[in-house]
Amino acid sequence: MTLIKHKARNFITLLAALMLSVNALAANIGIVDAQAALRASNAAKAFDAQLKADLESARAELVALEGQIKAKQNELRQNQDLLSQEQLRAEDDKYRQMVQSFQVRRQALNQEQVKREQAFLKQVRPVIRAAVIQIAEEKKLDLILNREAAAYASASLDVTARLIEILNTQK
Repeated sequence: MTLIKHKARNFITLLAALMLSVNALAANIGIVDAQAALRASNAAKAFDAQLKADLESARAELVALEGQIKAKQNELRQNQDLLSQEQLRAEDDKYRQMVQSFQVRRQALNQEQVKREQAFLKQVRPVIRAAVIQIAEEKKLDLILNREAAAYASASLDVTARLIEILNTQK
């Protein structure tokens, strides 16, 4: 029984020490939602608009091809009793080729979009990091945590708005 009391006392002492050390740092901590700041930045909005414009024709081709596939599918359903087995097989092969072409094009479009988004993120990460360091220096913060790392944070600790301001002044 005394062993349990001793361990409980040690645990409580450790917990109290942790709470005191966190309280000592609390005045020097900032919280930032880097993802929200990036999404709200002018650079991300411009990138999204440019990406959408660049991929618009490929998306339009996919929509048209999808329409052709649906039309072919309906045609096959309506004419399946009228066509011979050979004709039905040939039409079914055409349909399958259209579906396969659609899937390949859609996958290529998705890969292109992901590739461009990753390139943008790679380019902007150092800018975000530098901005976070600038905020830490301006506000004399010892630590800036990502919002996702904190179970709770007071709004007074949030420096996301300042990050957005800095990002929007960047080219």
